[in-house]
Amino acid sequence: MPQKSNTSDKTLNEDILKELKNINSQLLNLNNKIEESNLLARESKSNEDATRYTNQISEETKSFEPKKKATGRPRKTTVRDDRAMKDYVYKDHFETAAGISKKI
Repeated sequence: MPQKSNTSDKTLNEDILKELKNINSQLLNLNNKIEESNLLARESKSNEDATRYTNQISEETKSFEPKKKATGRPRKTTVRDDRAMKDYVYKDHFETAAGISKKI
C-alpha cells in the first residue's frame, strides 16, 4: 500500500507542477502585456508633450510672421507725396542734428 500512496503523491505533484507552469506562463503573458501598455502610455505622453511643445512654438512664432497685405488696389504715390516725405526726412534729420549741436 505505501507504493500506491507514493504514486498518487507523484501524480499529484506532477499535476501541481503542470498547473504552476501554466500559471507562470499566464503571468509572463500578463507581464508582457503590462510592459507593452506602459510603453504605449509613455509614447502617447511623449507625443502629447511633443504636440504641446510644437503648439507653443507656433504660438510664439506667430508674432514673427509677416502681416497680411491689405486687399484692394494700392494707393499711387504722387510727386507731392514724395517731396513731402523728403522734406519730412530732411527736416527731422536737421532738427536732430541741430538739437545735438545745441546740447554740445
